[in-house]
Amino acid sequence: MYGPHLVMELYGCAKNLLANESFIYTFLDEMPDHIEMTKISLPNVMKYLEPPHEKWGISGFVIIAESHISVHTYPEQYFAALDIFSCKEFDEQSALEKIISYFKPAKYDHKMFQRGFHYPVDVKKTKKIIFEQRRNLALL
Repeated sequence: MYGPHLVMELYGCAKNLLANESFIYTFLDEMPDHIEMTKISLPNVMKYLEPPHEKWGISGFVIIAESHISVHTYPEQYFAALDIFSCKEFDEQSALEKIISYFKPAKYDHKMFQRGFHYPVDVKKTKKIIFEQRRNLALL
């Protein structure tokens, strides 16, 4: 097994939040710590298209050592799509609560599923790679 993937759709979010690049940046900057993941990049956030185009929005992601967190917003539709993909287990309920507290959707849907059912697992080799990567991060 590779790891969990949380997929979430948020409906009825405030347009001003979904249109705010700083808001999305802050969410992506804080979420890895909240789910006890290792952030290895600063969040990358950008506007796609421009208002009044109906499909304009903000997209962003942050790379974590365990994989990534991404957000795509559509302010004109009061909608956001969000993913947390990880090779390490995380507390689904805690992640959902944090996302809901940030975006305050009127309603939401989510699915949590496991990816990589046939992923080869060699615990000793993986442990060695992770320790080496963390050592390199500490030297930065």
